[in-house]
Amino acid sequence: MKIKEIKIRKLYGFMDKDIEFKNNISILVGINGSGKTSVLNLINWLLKPNIGELCQIEFESITLDFNYKADDYILVCAQNKVEITFNLENASKKKKFNQIQATFKTHPKKLTKNEQLKDAIAGIYEGLGPEEHEKETWAFLFGELPKPIVIGLDRNLYTEEGEEIRFQTEKFYLMIKKEQFVEKDLIIIHLLAR
Repeated sequence: MKIKEIKIRKLYGFMDKDIEFKNNISILVGINGSGKTSVLNLINWLLKPNIGELCQIEFESITLDFNYKADDYILVCAQNKVEITFNLENASKKKKFNQIQATFKTHPKKLTKNEQLKDAIAGIYEGLGPEEHEKETWAFLFGELPKPIVIGLDRNLYTEEGEEIRFQTEKFYLMIKKEQFVEKDLIIIHLLAR
């Protein structure tokens, strides 16, 4: 899989970004607060996908162009006043997948300055599943596409593969089955990484 371009509109209500990725290595450079981490998070959340995180950050639309198995795809995630939508198209074969839609419990604009409310609804989107007409799109996004590997500034690796979560530092390697993973494991992983 190769990401070709990302276009972000109205991130946090005001920030627009257009980034075209090069064939070899692309480096995001900018001053503090310019959106480097936000861009990387959005790419990660789109490709996992992580609907819960995308429902907690305000934006108008995110368009991700990528190539997978020799086909070009366009994934557009958009928010309006009541819902978030995912539109996927295989541009090479001119095939549009059925839209995935999720209704907001609380609109992200209300969460921007309210950390307490954000924490309260953090896990509310985790149990979402596809409606009948969304199953093919859901299976492609959640099952077929490779998941991103996140390499943090601390050089720790984190990825999800199938039913496993893998975490690696310079000192240890940890693999946990998703059904056995609980939030307290994050604290243990953080402590082990030190």
